[in-house]
Amino acid sequence: MRTNGMIDTLFPAVRTEVLSATMLQPEHWWFMAELARHLEITPSSLQRELESLVSSEILLRRQDERRTYFKANTDSPLFPELKGMIERTARIMPPGVSRMKFARPGRIHPVSSSPPPCCR
Repeated sequence: MRTNGMIDTLFPAVRTEVLSATMLQPEHWWFMAELARHLEITPSSLQRELESLVSSEILLRRQDERRTYFKANTDSPLFPELKGMIERTARIMPPGVSRMKFARPGRIHPVSSSPPPCCR
């Protein structure tokens, strides 16, 4: 069952995934390749979304020699609302699933090794 449909209605799939990763771990600086691996998408798929979120001051960018890192801008006026929306959306997941990655259809991966009670 896909439980993040509400947030998908508001944001494109890649943006939803980027926001979920960055807002739920706001202290973490993500290297683009690391974030791409985490989300199981190509770095080129991230570039446009990351630039858009940085230009909107939702994410921060830090350059460290040849690498570029991104993280949630906790000083953004939108941060509490976006984080809260993502957390509330994550809470409606079936019991027994500790966390699901926000993903495109067919790419939802429970972290828990046991199936939810409805599927046992």
